[in-house]
Amino acid sequence: AASAAIGSSAASRSSNPQQQQQPKQPTMFEWKQGQLPLVSKANLVAAQKEMFSALHLQLLRSRGQWEKVMLVAVVVEARATGRNAVVIQNVCERAANSIASLVNLQAPTIGVLQHVLVKLASMRLLLSDGAHIKAHVALNVDKDDVALAVKEDTRLARLHQLL
Repeated sequence: AASAAIGSSAASRSSNPQQQQQPKQPTMFEWKQGQLPLVSKANLVAAQKEMFSALHLQLLRSRGQWEKVMLVAVVVEARATGRNAVVIQNVCERAANSIASLVNLQAPTIGVLQHVLVKLASMRLLLSDGAHIKAHVALNVDKDDVALAVKEDTRLARLHQLL
């Protein structure tokens, strides 16, 4: 009798058409035939234009040659030390001694390079805890954005390899 009850309940489960053929609910990423997609190619192109015309990217692209060199020096020094915040004096020395020679630039004085870093900090491209030579600076933009700005500058294209 127990096996008959189990068999009859199994038969009733398999014969219920509502349980077997439930319509599939569309997900957020699916659309029906004839409807427009949620994201079109025009939306993607507009998003790309907006992404690459962000204010900080425009600011990075418009910087001068030495300003871009100093941003690269901050990235390289941060990588070398393993810290985000690096000492201004070390960044200036790295820029003047090693990075400037890669792009055939004559290095200015440490004071001029320090002034360039302070100027970048005033634009919020760098974070700084002071303007003295032992102060620390950190990059306030993504290093990939710095790499993009340096790559687009033909005079500094060799520096892209450092990033």
